[in-house]
Amino acid sequence: MNQKNILRLMIVMFCVFASFFTFYAVSHIRGVTLAASELEQMREIRELVHADSPISMMREFVNNDDIIAYIDVPGTSISYPIVQGLDNEYYLHHDLLHRRNPSGIIFLDYAVSPNFSDRSTIIYGHSMQDGTRFYDLIHFLDYSFFEHNRHINIVSTDSVLQYEILAAFTTHISFNYIQIDFPTDDFFLDLVKQIKETSHHSSDIHVGADDKILILSTCFGI
Repeated sequence: MNQKNILRLMIVMFCVFASFFTFYAVSHIRGVTLAASELEQMREIRELVHADSPISMMREFVNNDDIIAYIDVPGTSISYPIVQGLDNEYYLHHDLLHRRNPSGIIFLDYAVSPNFSDRSTIIYGHSMQDGTRFYDLIHFLDYSFFEHNRHINIVSTDSVLQYEILAAFTTHISFNYIQIDFPTDDFFLDLVKQIKETSHHSSDIHVGADDKILILSTCFGI
């Protein structure tokens, strides 16, 4: 667990159709009853991050082998296990204990490698109005916050990865930023170029064909 890689991070915020927010409004009342127990559960899970085998211990603690990593975003309240399911739907509406929960949980795109070895890795999470999940990503739209909070940490099963933040942007779902397969280097570099051109803020970090990027994707009604 002593390996640390400096990688690239794209923070992405995008708007979806009103149906998402309608679902949230209808489902939120049911989700409230889960909040107290989940807060205690998350506190106990966070204490496992510094263990010798944190991911294995988290899996055992909640009896969920879908946990593949842990994400921590300094300067925010984002500090959660990351799961990976068989599709990108299940964990939108279920929590770590497989209970139906409108807040879902932070999850990795089902089609990418769980060891973060792909050129582009996508992590999804709801932006909940109570400030949980990926809500705090909205702060990166503020230039001062963006400038003073520049790293994201990922603890995986065999390494600790540190991502350097490259850009923060909003877009419509018509922009296919969640690409995974790139036929050539040019396709990958073109995606990076489009993201930087769309961003509210971006750094002068150079991204080459051999780099890997991480995209955090959520929904905001902005």
